[in-house]
Amino acid sequence: MRLQSDLLIARDPRMACTWQGFVNNQATMASAFKHAMAKMAVIGQDTHALIDCSAVVPEPVPAAGKPATFPATKAIADVLQACGSPFPSLATDPGASETIISHCPPTQTTC
Repeated sequence: MRLQSDLLIARDPRMACTWQGFVNNQATMASAFKHAMAKMAVIGQDTHALIDCSAVVPEPVPAAGKPATFPATKAIADVLQACGSPFPSLATDPGASETIISHCPPTQTTC
């Protein structure tokens, strides 16, 4: 699954190399995400009127520690590269070949 917002950020010339730099760099990505979410969480809010509830937020589960890989059926040829530096070399996860789901009309509940 790919979010349209992620695709647009990754392809934007101002962010492409930063985005690509997150590949296999979980700590850097997590730090950037934390700072971005902290900014977005208070947009339009009076931060002095907010109550800090962080003590009740559970600790996140640590990342798997496994290097980044392409999902089964995907490879470097599927990357829409927007950064001028070479894309990191990644292995592809094993798995079955891609399954194409037949189109189901919106009015039909089974296909």
